[in-house]
Amino acid sequence: MAAKGLHARSPTGRGRWFDALGALGLGRARATYEGQVALEWNLAAEDAGAGSYPCGIEGDGGLLQADLRPMVRAAVEDLVAGVPPGRVSARFHETMADVGAALVRRAVAERGRMPVVLTGGCFQNARLVEGLLQRLGGDLDVFRHGEVPPGDGGVALGQALVPTWWPGREGRADRVE
Repeated sequence: MAAKGLHARSPTGRGRWFDALGALGLGRARATYEGQVALEWNLAAEDAGAGSYPCGIEGDGGLLQADLRPMVRAAVEDLVAGVPPGRVSARFHETMADVGAALVRRAVAERGRMPVVLTGGCFQNARLVEGLLQRLGGDLDVFRHGEVPPGDGGVALGQALVPTWWPGREGRADRVE
């Protein structure tokens, strides 16, 4: 599906941003297990109120994508200037929640109300999830994981189920056009 561009977008690897900024901010050249740097970056974050970094959103009438380059530049400038890593981590997390909420709101504005499903490894990060829930408020149906993991296992299950409810598909998951 991804190779043909059929109801699939290119992978964006949001988790890699957690790894990259965490590695820079914490001075981590190596990780000994998957998600280690992202977890430590989350734990390093100061309490709320640090503010956000700038970022952009690209795309009109098609797939929306966040431009995180301004955030990366600002975060690196902060680190070079001696801003404590905990503050940079907090601002990074606030920015990621801002971006996620902005993408959802733009999609809803362009396509209409729809359920919002928080899935993928990044949504093991409680700070990110809480930030998104606060920003999206109670006006959207937001679903989180319960029995299915938010990482690759949950993503795979979601990808398998999407064709069963895709509009115009009449519940058929047995053919791909």
